[in-house]
Amino acid sequence: MSGPAKEYPALDTLEAVLRRLDAAHRKLLGEADLKRKAIVEGDLAGLEAIVGRERALVDTVRREEGRRLAAARVARQALGLPEAQGKLSDLTRAAGEPWAGRLETLRARLREALTALRAKVRLNQELLKASLDHVAGFLGSLREANGARPTYTARAQKAQSGGRPLMDTSA
Repeated sequence: MSGPAKEYPALDTLEAVLRRLDAAHRKLLGEADLKRKAIVEGDLAGLEAIVGRERALVDTVRREEGRRLAAARVARQALGLPEAQGKLSDLTRAAGEPWAGRLETLRARLREALTALRAKVRLNQELLKASLDHVAGFLGSLREANGARPTYTARAQKAQSGGRPLMDTSA
């Protein structure tokens, strides 16, 4: 039986940062689900609110990622590892238990969250593209029904519409 585990405050700090990163990514996953619902329902106000929350969470992730890098550097130094061995897997191998299990669990959770987040972002992008394609098709149908070719410049609109505006651009 071995003695009590060696204490590494730097690893405790790194673990805390990884937990905050995991929590932020889990919140982003929730927002991605809400975003998909807003896209499907055409809820523009909801979509704008979600994007605002996502931006705040992304800022949180950026800050925590900077803290993670700093904490990993301090932990590497505390463990006496060379600079080339600064990966989380290197740190957990060198630190041993109880950190190895806890840090590996967090690493796996983060990897899982990032994989799921990438898939949800890709799906939401595809839904947005499909929605925009639908709108473009609808506008094309209106154009054909009116026999006009709307453009987005005021001079071209006036020339093609006989002087009357094709689209209300006052909003």
